[in-house]
Amino acid sequence: MKDKKKEEITANIVEEVYDSGLTEKEQDFVLYYLYSHNIVQSYMKAYGAERKQALKKGYEVYHKEKIQN
Repeated sequence: MKDKKKEEITANIVEEVYDSGLTEKEQDFVLYYLYSHNIVQSYMKAYGAERKQALKKGYEVYHKEKIQN
């Protein structure tokens, strides 16, 4: 029963992200972040960036108002 509830919650979260008005890469960033809780790794996966760029840009994306809402 817990697995079914977890799947339902996950589906609702994914739907909210897709309906949020974010760009595709921002959506990917959010979903990666929800899974890993790591801004740098999430940025690297979503944007295909190197670590050096992700260190700066990841925090910029994370702190965008539309992502924080």
